[in-house]
Amino acid sequence: MAYDQILQSGTTTSVPTLPKEKYQGNYDALVETVGCSSASSTFECLRTVDRDTLINATNVIFGQPSVYGSRPWGVTIDGDVIPASPSILTAQGKIAKIPVIVGNVLDEGTIFVKPNTIATDADLFGFLENDYRNRNATFFTNSTSMNMLSILYPNDPTLGSPFGSGNTTFFGAQFKRGAAIYGDIHFQSARRNFLNVAVAKGMKAWSYIHNQTTPGNAAWQGVFHTGEIPYVFMKFAPADGQLYTLAQQVLNYW
Repeated sequence: MAYDQILQSGTTTSVPTLPKEKYQGNYDALVETVGCSSASSTFECLRTVDRDTLINATNVIFGQPSVYGSRPWGVTIDGDVIPASPSILTAQGKIAKIPVIVGNVLDEGTIFVKPNTIATDADLFGFLENDYRNRNATFFTNSTSMNMLSILYPNDPTLGSPFGSGNTTFFGAQFKRGAAIYGDIHFQSARRNFLNVAVAKGMKAWSYIHNQTTPGNAAWQGVFHTGEIPYVFMKFAPADGQLYTLAQQVLNYW
């Protein structure tokens, strides 16, 4: 049994978790692509497919986000380990009542948006919609929701992610706008929601935002998803000066 938990860049609601039926079309496409559709047991047939063929077929599926979604493979509600939608379970307070540290990096969304060139509102909402394709989510095709997003996230690169990077747009005029929205939807809002539930349950909870860049990262990445890992696992030496000191502080919290 776990006696405490550290949730880095993700909580119970960061990744869509769906009934198995929602993935059936993607599975069927993979089976057909590798030549297993006529097998008596398609799953057993898949187990015999060589690695390169399976990887290539998976890339074919990933290469068609407008059909299969940006994340065609995901977590499944199995009725056992995951008895219901984590978003519903979390809202009901059904999370482990143990101390928790939950946090994010500053620019969670950047590496998920690149290499998409997002230049217009249509590009932006099309990209976001692909992430929810086949999930019965209409948030990014609903005019009311889209108008609200446009108000909350104006088309102003100085407000986008990577935050603090001024007027530079990197990969299209609305790349930074998309990165800010994506980071908030999947990471920042999920963290805040989880914290609200944890506090309501009387749990000991701490939160953080990691805003130190990683040496060698590209400017468009900002403080990117997974960028805190070198600090958590002490990948710095005393010769690295302040970075080493910061890593020591982070490690002490962990």
